[in-house]
Formats: sequence, structure tokens, C-alpha cells
Amino acid sequence: MSPTEFASESLALVVRGRFDPTKFSPGWLLVNHLIGEEQTRSAEIQAITPQISIFVAGWLSVQVTEDTFSLSTSDPTEYLRLRDLALGIFGILEDSPVNAIGINRSFHIKIDSIERWHSIGDTVAPKKIWEQAMLLPGTVGLTVRGSRKDEYAGYIQVRFEPSNLINRGIFVERNDHYILKKVDRQPSTREELFGLENLASLEIPPAPGHLKIAAEILRSNWQASLTDSADIVRIFADMGEFREA
Repeated sequence: MSPTEFASESLALVVRGRFDPTKFSPGWLLVNHLIGEEQTRSAEIQAITPQISIFVAGWLSVQVTEDTFSLSTSDPTEYLRLRDLALGIFGILEDSPVNAIGINRSFHIKIDSIERWHSIGDTVAPKKIWEQAMLLPGTVGLTVRGSRKDEYAGYIQVRFEPSNLINRGIFVERNDHYILKKVDRQPSTREELFGLENLASLEIPPAPGHLKIAAEILRSNWQASLTDSADIVRIFADMGEFREA
């Protein structure tokens, strides 16, 4: 499958912690040599307040609240630059208290026929049981979570639903979610993965120094995360043929 078979895709890097939204602006990125002058001049600022900062600078979208920091782009050719920008910000804010990071890649995909579109939805969420309870059941949304395979706490979560951008399309999002601590082992059963003890272990307080772990993750796991998200889409591709929107 080539990227041209996707109607659209995007990538968001999300960090949880404690932040000062007023610090983040196109000018701040420029002063710290993270974006260029042309990108700064063309930036569109929606808000910069103590509660939220939102702006777009060329290919880059930034949103910062008091507990969430997000960088995103819908240009796949800029994915690596997004990572490098994040690493630069992490270096400047290295003492900021954080606790989690997510590499979230999403796709809107055009399906070649209405029959195949329904078939994909019926495969991931069989309707036979629902037909006993309602008329014309259809898939509105499905979320599936699985265990990580590496040394970090967290999980992999995939969301599937009809596209809200294109007719006869599907939306797939993979959340590569890291809790910023290392673990000796990952859950080996679903009972363990979804047990209260494991779920409680996913809640750690924001703390200084965790951005070093986040930077380590971006350097070592970035490409693997992008590859794995494309593999998820190939699972849906095996259910039917796709074409450009």
C-alpha cells in the first residue's frame, strides 16, 4: 500500500504534564531557533492566554493547555521535522513536570464500494447480536487497547469509526501511549492488562526529569511507531480495496 491510497493522514505528538500556555508562541519558537522567520511571519495565532495557546505556523499546529502540550501536522513529509522540533522543545523545558507522551497517527481512507464499506464495519464489529436488539445496526465507533512490547509502561490503542471527512470512508487512529517510566515486564494476559492494579500503575504524577525519558522514546521508537501505525491500516486494507479520494 502506498501513501497515495490514503485520502488524508495526520500525526500528533501529545505530552501530558503541567505547562504555562503563555510561554508558547511562534516568536518563542523563533527565538529558540526551532522554526524560521518565514514560518513565524505566516503564523496564524488563534489564542494565547494563561489557559490555552493555539497557533498554526506553516505545516505545524500547536495547542497547549495547562495539562497538555500538542504538536501536529497533516503533511507526512514533515513527520521527522515534527519529532526534531519536539526534541528541541524538550531540551528547553527539561525541568517541566510531565508524566505521559503519545505518538498518535490517524488516517481517513476512501473505500471503493458501499458493500465493502459495510463489510469492513461488520468484520470489526459483527452485527448479528445487535440485530436482536435494534433495526439496521451500524458501527459508529470501536476502540481496542493492547499491551506494549517494549520496556515502557503504557499501551497501544486503536480507534476505528466511519470517516467524518469523506463519504464511504473509514477513520483509523493509533495511539502509541507511553507512561514515562520503565517496567520489568508487560502484562501477559488480558486479565492482567485490564486489571485494576495495572490500570492504577498507568497513573503517575507529573515530575521533572521525565522529559529525558520522552526524548529517549522519540529517538529510539519514532520510526517503529510510524511503521506500526501503517501496519494497522494494512489490516483494514486486507479486508478490501482502497483508492484515492
